[in-house]
Amino acid sequence: MVAEGTSGYVGLFIPGGHAPMVDLFKDKNLGKILTSFHESGRPTGIICHGPIVLLSALPDPDAFIASMIAGDGKASSMTKGWPYAGYRVTIFSTGEEQALEGPNGLVGNVQFYPVNALAEAGARVESIANWHSNVVVDRELITGQQSMSAPEFGLGIQPPRDAGAVSFRNKSEGPPTEAAFCYPKMMK
Repeated sequence: MVAEGTSGYVGLFIPGGHAPMVDLFKDKNLGKILTSFHESGRPTGIICHGPIVLLSALPDPDAFIASMIAGDGKASSMTKGWPYAGYRVTIFSTGEEQALEGPNGLVGNVQFYPVNALAEAGARVESIANWHSNVVVDRELITGQQSMSAPEFGLGIQPPRDAGAVSFRNKSEGPPTEAAFCYPKMMK
């Protein structure tokens, strides 16, 4: 997709789970894709742990993540030029993460909390009570806190009306009639 460019796509969807916390959050190719969607104002929908991938658009995501893991206080100095600085976002909350850590959960702990990393990078993270629906829309970016947010998250984006038109939906407009993300422009 990086080699071909993103102009053939009207939107981008990135799911959650722990996979984004393993490698996607520092994938520089994904950072280029996100930046392309950001710069052109095309919708980017990300849910659960997925919003951590926004860090891949940092100038040096590897150094930022290493600093977050080390807890050395240098991470915020590595965020100049991050396209999502100041954006309102949500992500799997620290409380939700802590509830799943340890021997009674997923048998392990994360190296850093996603809420802290996004805030350190310059995002305005909005979390609500654990396991409640929370969807935040800021400009072209729509984020959902976790899977309990899926119904509202799905209603947050309207499917394309034509080859390139995409707009956000208001819940009162009713449910979308087809999938909204990753539609190549040639599809109707």
